[in-house]
Amino acid sequence: MTDPIDDLFARQFGIIINPQAREAGMSQGQITRRVAQGRWERLRLGAYRSATTPLTWQGELLALVLLTGGTASHRSAVRLDQLDGSFACAPEVTVEHPRQRPWAGAIVHGSTQMDLIRPRQVNGIAVTPVERSLIDVANVIDPRRLTRMVDDALRRNLTTLDRLWGTLVHHGARGRNGTAAFRADLDHREAQEGVPLSAWSRWVATLLANSGLPEPVLEHRIDHRGSFVAQVDLAYPGAGVAIELDSISFHARLERFDLDPRRRNQIRNAGWHLIEVTWDLYTNHPQDLVATVCEALQLADRPSNWAT
Repeated sequence: MTDPIDDLFARQFGIIINPQAREAGMSQGQITRRVAQGRWERLRLGAYRSATTPLTWQGELLALVLLTGGTASHRSAVRLDQLDGSFACAPEVTVEHPRQRPWAGAIVHGSTQMDLIRPRQVNGIAVTPVERSLIDVANVIDPRRLTRMVDDALRRNLTTLDRLWGTLVHHGARGRNGTAAFRADLDHREAQEGVPLSAWSRWVATLLANSGLPEPVLEHRIDHRGSFVAQVDLAYPGAGVAIELDSISFHARLERFDLDPRRRNQIRNAGWHLIEVTWDLYTNHPQDLVATVCEALQLADRPSNWAT
């Protein structure tokens, strides 16, 4: 028969809290002795780690979630989902308002909107929904990092724009912190045709826009004479200029990014000016990249027979 204590440790990153141990049949004296013997290590008041299990950030986060009865949120939530731009941080949870007592080495948010949270489980840890995580984290990170995270969540089908807008409507009506930055990101996407299939697409678009050029459309579909030709990384449809990011690391996983000569010729035969961008060009010669796109847009002012 499986020892319930061992089972808890196995499922909880080697973590257990006092109420769980007592419910499993241990007395407070037994718990104290295991700590004194070095079999358990006290993490926080009421939380312990098995000495045979290395401490992980997930274990620290789970201990805080269990002790507070809260939900992993903000930076910890996006880190659990491994969203692009997430990073190591102190354990961060959201609990019922009013705010509980301070927790050393952790961030505990009080919320009056716990009724809007529908917690899910990620590696056995209660965590806010992706949409709530993004609107929460929008208040504590810079806009560019937020954009990367939203891009990644959409790209991986963890959420949809409709669900993100719906979350904004529900939370924004109550004046929640972070809604302004979150709304700004979603408003910006209204002008986009798609979500970039790589962070690199967004970086190139930002470089061009910051250099004074119009912001390109992301993931643009090219049709010619009623037939599909290709979907390109970035484009200026009104000028017939297409930009492809030539990188095996970003493209090898997707068949539609097969940049063989036949495909390139089809794009050009459809009347488009095709610009191919290498990683070296983007990182080491960004001014040349901007100049090349600028020249292509200037040439587009001349009469042409390109088609979208």
